[in-house]
Amino acid sequence: MSYISRVLRLTLLAPDTVEAILGGPQPEAMALPTLTQLFPVEWVVEISSIAMQRASPRRNDSPLLQSSSNGSAVSLPKLATREIEAANRAEATALLIRARFRVYRPEADVTGEDLVLRWPDGRLRAVQLKGRPAVDRLRYSGRNIWMLFPDPYGNCPGRNWFLVDHDEFYSWVENRHGRSPKWEQSWSYSYITKALGVFLAPYCHIHWSSQSTAADITVSSAATSL
Repeated sequence: MSYISRVLRLTLLAPDTVEAILGGPQPEAMALPTLTQLFPVEWVVEISSIAMQRASPRRNDSPLLQSSSNGSAVSLPKLATREIEAANRAEATALLIRARFRVYRPEADVTGEDLVLRWPDGRLRAVQLKGRPAVDRLRYSGRNIWMLFPDPYGNCPGRNWFLVDHDEFYSWVENRHGRSPKWEQSWSYSYITKALGVFLAPYCHIHWSSQSTAADITVSSAATSL
């Protein structure tokens, strides 16, 4: 394939991919040598394909390097999906408890809740735990569900977690992607784009403190009023 043909394919990049590049600094996998290779033209598939190339050993589902008995490095197999879910739940629970939330596991998932959280001020909220930013109208809209998810490519441990009212999040995503051919009243992000990061910033933002082992938590006035 000629160089001109490879460059012309860049006009097929998904808006989220273009936004991530323009937002800078873009990840290594979004450099020109990678993007001029063949990639899927379907936007959702394309984003997932490029995101997979961004994977590094810091991710929670990547192999961990350990030393064998003879001192050489060995790699462990990747975590299974259920193992990743369990690790995410444990990570999120530890952060929330340190941030003075109370975390409960419901006996039955009736309306989509994985956890029930009691805010420091005593309010209770049903929460759906995800491994990445996601919304789904049929499953969660109108049920007073909050979405709890990490930055999929943040340092683990130490990555940022977000706690967002689903219906607020869904309205924002629908306004942005509702005309996409792939829109089916649901959407999932493989990584946090610049625009998504701006939207999430005012909401509940949990992360490990750089100064101690405690968790810092910032809750916006919008989040606390819901």
